Amino acid sequence: MMIQRMKGKSATDEEDLRSRWSQHMDLRPGCLDPEGIEVRPVLGKEGISSLDPSPIVNNATAIFGPLIQNLEALGYDETNLLCMGYDFRITMARMEERDSYFSNLKKEIETCFRMYKKKIVFLGHSQGAIVLHYFFRWLGPSRQYWSDKFIDSVVAAAPTWLGAPEVWRGALIGEKFGLGSFLNKDWKQLLHHYEGLRTVAPVTPSAWDRYPQVFFRGEGKDKEKEKEKEFHLVNFETLEDHFFPHILPITRKAGHSDPIHFNICDRENPRLCPYPVKKMHVVLAVNESTEVGYFMCDHKGTVSLDKKAKGYDVGDGCVIKNGMIWETSETLQKLVDSKGNPLRRSGDGTVPWESLAFARFWRGQIPDLQHTELTDRIHAHLPCDTELFKILLNHAIGVDIDSNDLAVAADENATSDVLWYAGKDDEKGEEVEMKKRDIEGQEQ
Repeated sequence: MMIQRMKGKSATDEEDLRSRWSQHMDLRPGCLDPEGIEVRPVLGKEGISSLDPSPIVNNATAIFGPLIQNLEALGYDETNLLCMGYDFRITMARMEERDSYFSNLKKEIETCFRMYKKKIVFLGHSQGAIVLHYFFRWLGPSRQYWSDKFIDSVVAAAPTWLGAPEVWRGALIGEKFGLGSFLNKDWKQLLHHYEGLRTVAPVTPSAWDRYPQVFFRGEGKDKEKEKEKEFHLVNFETLEDHFFPHILPITRKAGHSDPIHFNICDRENPRLCPYPVKKMHVVLAVNESTEVGYFMCDHKGTVSLDKKAKGYDVGDGCVIKNGMIWETSETLQKLVDSKGNPLRRSGDGTVPWESLAFARFWRGQIPDLQHTELTDRIHAHLPCDTELFKILLNHAIGVDIDSNDLAVAADENATSDVLWYAGKDDEKGEEVEMKKRDIEGQEQ
C-alpha cells in the first residue's frame, strides 16, 4: 500500500490513508496479524529491488535493483539468483515459525546447487547479514558440513553485528525511520509491537569496547532532589524498566529468550560466533557522523533528548549535538592499524564503526576474511554501490569486473577510498593485523 499526495486530496484524506497503512502494518502481541489482515514480504527480486516500483521513483528508491540488473546482464535469472526478503517486524525465530523462512531458504539453496553443481555466494545487507548468521546457527550441529558442501562465500554489506543505537532510541522515544509519509499519530505504538527491532538494537554490553552511552537526568523539582538534575550514566535497559515496562514482554523477552542467538551474555554469545564459511568479505561505509549515545531527561514522566546538553567529555573525537553523541571520522577507536598508528573512524551514518567492523575478531577462524572500507557512502545506499557490485561479482564468477562493464552504474559522484584489513597489504605483501589499543583513562 503506497501513500502519495494527489491533487485534490485533503489532509484528512491523507491521514485516513496513513491510518489504514498503519492498521495493515500493525501486529498484535505474539506477532499475530490484526483480524482480517495479513501482510507478508513480497517474494523474489521484486521484493528487494526498490521501495516503490513505479517508474517515476523506482531509481530514487532503489535497494538491490541496480545490482540485480547487473547480474541479469551476465546471464543470471530466477533459477540461480535467489532473492529472499523477510518480515523485519518479527524476530527471526518467528520467521521460521510463521513463514518457514529458513526451511525454504535451505531448500532453495540445495535445489540451486543440484541444478548447477556450483556453490552459493551469499549477500546480506544490514540486518540481512544477521539473518544469514541466524540461518547458519539454525542449521544446528551440521552447519559446518552443510556450509562446506553448499556455500562458497559470504559478502556482508554494512552488517549490524552489534546493533545500532538509533533503533533503540527510535523505538522508545521517537524515530520514524524514513516512513514519515506513511505513519499516523499512533506510530510510536506501532513500532512497540515490532519484536524484530530487538534484532538490530545494541547487543549485550560485554560485546562492545565502547558500549553506546546514555546519560540521564531527572526533573529535580525541589532542593532535596537537586542531584536528580545532574546527568548519570545509565544503560538502555534501566530506562526501559522505568519508563517503558509495557513493551518489555514483547521486545526483551522476544529477543533474549531465543537460544539460537541470545542465550549467552558474553563474547561467546552465539550471535557473535563466526560464520561457518571458508571465505567472507565485509564491505563497510565509514567516516560518516553516526550516533553512539544520548543525553536524556525526564519531563513529567516522558523521556526525551536533552538538546541543551553540552560541554561533557564523551570521548576523543566524539561530539554532542541536539542531545545526541556522535562519532566522527576523528573518533579514536580501540584499535591500531598495521603500523601501530591510532585508528580514527566512524560508522556509516546509521551503524557505529565498532558494530560494523566486529568481524575483525573472526580473523583466524575464517580462513579468507577481508574487510573493505568505503568513504563518501552511507548505510542505505551501499547496496547500489559500484564497489560492492565488483566485489560480489568477483566472488560469484571469479574475475575482476571493470566499472565500464557494468550494465547499471552507481552514483558517479561517489568517490572511493578503499582500505583493506585482515587481508593482504598490496604494497608489502604482509598480513594486516588489527590489534587492541589500550586507551585506558582516555574515555569517559
